[in-house]
Amino acid sequence: MTWKAEADRFLQLDHLLPGLAASVTLYRAFKQSQSDVHSFDSNFTQGKRPRGIELRSTPVWMAVSMFTSPAALGSRMRRFQKMGSFVAELSLEAGNGFAIAQTGAPGHVSVWEDPAMLDAAVRAVYPLDT
Repeated sequence: MTWKAEADRFLQLDHLLPGLAASVTLYRAFKQSQSDVHSFDSNFTQGKRPRGIELRSTPVWMAVSMFTSPAALGSRMRRFQKMGSFVAELSLEAGNGFAIAQTGAPGHVSVWEDPAMLDAAVRAVYPLDT
């Protein structure tokens, strides 16, 4: 199944995963070398127009994009340099209210949580090519 077909299947299910059953490490692109709470503002929160899958799913528009591996994120960052040049590594602990769903290409996930909680979950920020 292609990632677009998988995304369409997700949208047809009309649900979000209720939360993490286990702790997970995820990665997010940063434009700066330090984390701050605004690094986790969704496109919706920033007042950006929805695009792609966000046009069909307001919950995805309200989520924050992350990746399941530094390699998947690095590949995307090299293709879309406006994403930034730093990688943030987050450790999301089960039971803290995080919700996550695969909503794009393999390795891409959408995460829902208070930006302050995501900021507190940052374990490291490093340049893309280290």
